Formats: sequence, C-alpha cells, structure tokens
Amino acid sequence: MQRIIPFLLLIMIFSPTQAFAVDRALLVGVGEYKIEKYNLPGIDLDLAMMRQTAELMGFSEIKVLKDQQATLNNVINAINGFLVNGVQENDRVLFYYSGHGTQVPDYSGDESQDGVDEVLTMHNMALTSKQGRRTLKNVLLDDEFNALLKRIPSKNVLVLIDACHSGTATRGIRLHNSILGDNVQVKSKFLQYEGMQSKGIALHATPAVKLSDDIPFVAIGSAGDAEESIATSKGSLFTLGVLHSVKNAAQTNQGLTPKDLQQQVATFISNENQSFTPRLRGNAQLANRALQLKSAKEKKGNSWQRLLALSHNVEQLTVLINQNSYKLGDVLEVSILNEQPAYLNVINVDANDRATVLYPNQFHPDAFVQGKVHIPTQQMAFELVAQKPVGQSLVVAFLTSKVVNLYKAGLAARLPNGRLDNVFHEVSEKGLAEIEALSSHSGEGWVKSGVVITRISK
Repeated sequence: MQRIIPFLLLIMIFSPTQAFAVDRALLVGVGEYKIEKYNLPGIDLDLAMMRQTAELMGFSEIKVLKDQQATLNNVINAINGFLVNGVQENDRVLFYYSGHGTQVPDYSGDESQDGVDEVLTMHNMALTSKQGRRTLKNVLLDDEFNALLKRIPSKNVLVLIDACHSGTATRGIRLHNSILGDNVQVKSKFLQYEGMQSKGIALHATPAVKLSDDIPFVAIGSAGDAEESIATSKGSLFTLGVLHSVKNAAQTNQGLTPKDLQQQVATFISNENQSFTPRLRGNAQLANRALQLKSAKEKKGNSWQRLLALSHNVEQLTVLINQNSYKLGDVLEVSILNEQPAYLNVINVDANDRATVLYPNQFHPDAFVQGKVHIPTQQMAFELVAQKPVGQSLVVAFLTSKVVNLYKAGLAARLPNGRLDNVFHEVSEKGLAEIEALSSHSGEGWVKSGVVITRISK
C-alpha cells in the first residue's frame, strides 16, 4: 500500500483538473511594412501601452509580434499555438492588433452585400492580381480570423482591433484641442492600395453595439464600417483610450466591463474631436462581465516600477525635497544638484500610479538647464501643493545630454468641462521610450537620475 500512495499523488498533481489557470495575451502590431509607403507612426508605442494594459488586467503570459515578426504565417501560428495549446475553458485570452485595415475583392461569394472582404494587413503584405482584379496577399481575412478565434478553447476571449476598413485615407486629418498637442504626426489606419476597386467606401453604417449569445468571444473594434481611425506619433487614439480607461478603473477600483470600455473609449475619442466610434461585437454575457483588473492603490504600479528601474540603471543624480513627508496642502519644493548644461525632466508618481511631469511645464516649457535647479522656478507663478491621493509618492529626476522634453512629449489632462489643463502633462509612452533609449547605453549621450520617495497623509 505504501508503494501505491506516491503513484496516486502523482496522478493528483498532474491531473488536468488540477492545472493552474493560463491567462494569455497575444499582441500584434504592424507599423513597418515591406511596402514602406504604408508605414504607420506610433505602433511601437501602441504595443507598449497594450502590454501595460494586459498587465493591469493580470495576464500572466504575454507574447508580442511586432513589424517583421508579424507575418501572416507567424500570426496564424501564434493564434493556433500560443492561444490554443494548454488553454482551457475558464482561462482568459486577449488578442490585440494595431495596424492598417483595408478591403479586398470577395472571391468566395459570401459578401453579397458589398462584394468585399475586410482584412487585417501584415508586415509581408504585397500587391497581387487575381481573376483580373487587384488585391492583396498575406493579409488576414475577416472570415479566416473569426474561424481562428473559434478554435480557442477559452470561453473568455477579448479581442481589441485598432484598425479600420473604410475611408479615403487621403484627406487631411488634424487634431484640435487634443491632449496630444498640435505638433503630432497623424495618419489614417485605412490602407488604400493601387488598383483598389472598392475605393474603401462602406455601403452601410453599423450600430455601435451588436451582441449575440452565439459568438464565443467579445470584440471591440476602433471604428465602424463607414469610419476611419487614426494613428499618431504618440500612439493610436483607440489604444490611448483603452489604456486611459483601464488605468482609471484600476486606480479608482471601479468595475469595468467590455461594454463600459467601449463607451468610455468612444467618449475619449469624441473629446479629441474625431468622428469615429468604437464598435462592440460578440457574446452578450462576456460584454457585460467585469474585466479582471489589478488595483493600483498603495501598490507599485507600472509607471512607478518602470521609472524606478530606469533611475537605478544610470549614473546617480542628487535630488532633494524640503520635507521628509507631507500633509495635504503642504508645499513641495525640489532641488536638483547639477553642475553642467543638460536637459532636466522631473516626474511625480502618486499613490494611484499616475505619473505627472512637474518640470518642464506650461510656465517653464524649456527643459534646458545650467547648474543647480530649484522647483518651482522663478518663472512658475504657483506653488506645488500636496494633493490627494494619500500614500507613497515618488519624485524622480532625469538629466540628459540630449534633448528630452517629457512635457512636450506628454499628454494633457482633460478637465470635467472638456477644456485642457496644460499646466502639467502626464508622462506618455513616447516620453518614456525616449528616456529608455538613452539609458540603454546603445548610442551616444548620457543619462543621470535621482529618486526621492515620500508620503502624503491627511
């Protein structure tokens, strides 16, 4: 009997019913195409923002296919392998795509209404001809994509598509009163290729929400069939909206369903004066089920961890504050001990992991400094006052030999009345990428950094 017990234990340990949950996210982004004229700005930032989103959602395994990695075969193999093998019914799965969408002629005859198939384009997309009509190869057709999604064993699949399938792709797109600022590169995410017969015009508009119990996944697309989503040099608007909504829900401990997410991202895009609305499709129960989110309260979130890691990876800089801790309403002063011409950026990360650029700012927009710096500077007609949320607060300064201006690279906050608060900007993924590039020691230039951790209480 004693010899049987270990064998029984092995059966219990390795039984499939005892397996740990597998939560997997596959993130695909194509900003660089073999046909270079179709390249899109900011897709690398989209992937970084979506990785942060997936981490906030608690996904334990994240796979990224970017640019040259995102060929048609690689994407299909990743769905069939990474999102299928070892995944069980109760596991969570996330699929995300950012890049160009477009239309190709329908050769199967299943698109009788408009005669075109909607597709997601891959890095190795190429022009070709079939049955006397110009089309594309190495693209993922909508019918093929739906069939791939249905192979995933999980009954909890979320799909986020930051692309569009119609539009002119040639009209001028400008952002006004935008949190992104005025000097950003903007480009349509609809691809109009040479010899395209449909011209990308949708024959009908689609409702913002269309749900059914027959579909095993829930999907949010960035725009309707008759609309055009955009990419920018600070990231695509839809993806920016997704991260903004998920971070806010995590910071405030508010529940967030896919239906809530679609509505909040639609509001975010509308505030940026853009006329496209995300569409919600798929399973009705999943659409109304709360997403699993990690609370950011009193925890070291993504912004805190990344900035602290960057600071520890470079030469140290002396940063001083006027008090060891603060109560609400106390005045914060920061001093940077520096002896050389350089570019200075100072960031505060609060207890909710919100990262704000304290310097430069609207009143002192130039990052260039010479010698010691005391903040607020004489140009700043205000005081830095300790505000909610209470808890630990991080002050981190970066001094760089090359131009980095996190204020200009950042995102403005939008006030409840819709106006922009441009005094301070939130740190953007674009700004963090600039600091990371310098601190990697892969090129010319240097970075120094210093950190102070303090606490705000009532």
